[in-house]
Amino acid sequence: MTPQSPVPSDQSSLPEQNSFVPTPPQPSYEQPPLMAQPSTPGVGAPYQVAAENPGKTLGIVSIVLGALMIWVVGLPLGIVSIVKSRKAQASPMLGIIGTILNALAIIGSIILVMLVVMAYGGLKESAKEVQQEAMSNQAKLDAETQSAVGGLDVPITEPYKVTKGDGNAYWSFPAPPSGWKLVTFDKEGVNTIQRTDDSAQFTSYQGIESITGTDEEATRTGINTYLTALSAKKVGAESSMIISRMSDGKSVEFITQNYTFLAPDSVPAKGRIAGRVFDNGHVLLVAYYALEDTFSETDWDSLTAKLHINDGVM
Repeated sequence: MTPQSPVPSDQSSLPEQNSFVPTPPQPSYEQPPLMAQPSTPGVGAPYQVAAENPGKTLGIVSIVLGALMIWVVGLPLGIVSIVKSRKAQASPMLGIIGTILNALAIIGSIILVMLVVMAYGGLKESAKEVQQEAMSNQAKLDAETQSAVGGLDVPITEPYKVTKGDGNAYWSFPAPPSGWKLVTFDKEGVNTIQRTDDSAQFTSYQGIESITGTDEEATRTGINTYLTALSAKKVGAESSMIISRMSDGKSVEFITQNYTFLAPDSVPAKGRIAGRVFDNGHVLLVAYYALEDTFSETDWDSLTAKLHINDGVM
């Protein structure tokens, strides 16, 4: 007996070997990066760096100088700061602040100068008034003192008459000092010297005028007549001076008066006159005038110090 194969006769009913065995899914692997790459400047997306402001320092310096009112330097630096900042596309604010501050400093400087000039003019005028008043008071005090001690022979309140010679008195006019020139010599009683730059003049006059009254009254009349002819304006109170160089040895008081007027071409000028009318209208007078800015007390003192009066003795 032939043994039977254990395989069933119907082969089709058996499943095919491995035909229904599912294939397990294969995992997909992605190779990880070996190492993270750091970002490098210039590679990939660059990082931003703040732009430098080339006008910053100049702007700060401009602000400081403006605060110190040194606008001559501060203003140009402020403008340069604005230009540099704008070219670099940076904020020009510091330059603008410096420029504005220096502009305000300019305005402040102008106002300050105006105030100083006004204050100086006021102080100068006040000082002149004080000086003139002091001179007037001193002259009156000198006259009173000399009269009291016998040093003043003929005050303005007493008559003076020339009794010697022809009865007239004349100025012995000084020679022109350095910087002066002789313009007129003894022309109808007038002698004149003038500064070489024509900025001042010193004149003496002697003659007979139809002026009556006491010496004091006639003298004031004569001075007023002179100032009226010159279209001059009196400045300050009248004062007096003593001429002690009379040829007969007497000391005689003269009245003096300061004044202002317009020189040729309407230029402001200042002057001083000293005069006396005596002996029935006989006039002795000296006058000094100069352009307003060149009036000099030193000139007046030095020129009158050289005057001498010939009253008939010489």
